[in-house]
Amino acid sequence: MSRRPERDALLPDRALPLERAISKTEGRLEDIDADRIRRSRSIDDADAAELAHLAAWHSVDVYDPAWPIAIRREVVRAAPLVHAYKGTPFAIKAALAALRVEARLTEWWQTEPKGTPYTFEVEAIARSRLYPDGPFLGPRTIRVVYDTVMRSKADTRAFDLRVGVGMEVDLGLAPVSTAQTRLTGIAASRLPVPPARSVLGLAPAVVAGPRLACPAVARLPVPGARAALGLAPAATAMVRISLAAVTELRP
Repeated sequence: MSRRPERDALLPDRALPLERAISKTEGRLEDIDADRIRRSRSIDDADAAELAHLAAWHSVDVYDPAWPIAIRREVVRAAPLVHAYKGTPFAIKAALAALRVEARLTEWWQTEPKGTPYTFEVEAIARSRLYPDGPFLGPRTIRVVYDTVMRSKADTRAFDLRVGVGMEVDLGLAPVSTAQTRLTGIAASRLPVPPARSVLGLAPAVVAGPRLACPAVARLPVPGARAALGLAPAATAMVRISLAAVTELRP
């Protein structure tokens, strides 16, 4: 096999230094993996480092390399849609949905009695663990949900935030029973779920809350929620935060 000639071997001896430099640059360009450039621009194919650059390119407001890579891809993919509708309830829901957080928004005029004008309530139910090494409802998760709402809403709007975890419980009903039983959000009897706290991965400060049951929406105390969010005294008047563990029945 013949030895590959030097990059400047084809240039005449009288070639200028600039010409030799350009020749070497063109040679290095031939060695670049063109498919890697394509992959770096694809949300589905980019690796972790390239995905962070894509997040900056798409102006993602809230991004953390510690999230599972599947969630990071969804956040980057949803960024253009969120920016197109920023300041609307749709933008808040779309931004949280990318984090696998189900958002339910209630405007001030939708409550009875009506709330403070131009405010709204957000109930954010996490459907997946955002940080694999932490609890479902840890300070980092609460902070991410709070920041996402803050960066997606209109600047003039104040809101109440309720963060929770959604889990499904299999009742183990026989096929004949399921055909005759329609499960609703309110059941006649409350079914205890002993391992609920371990499934939810609640932080020690939250475990002191009430016992979970199905179906249940249990308010859990969050004494350090504002401290975890790092809210300034003036900002605490703009948002109220509580936690809830939501258990859903599935046949």
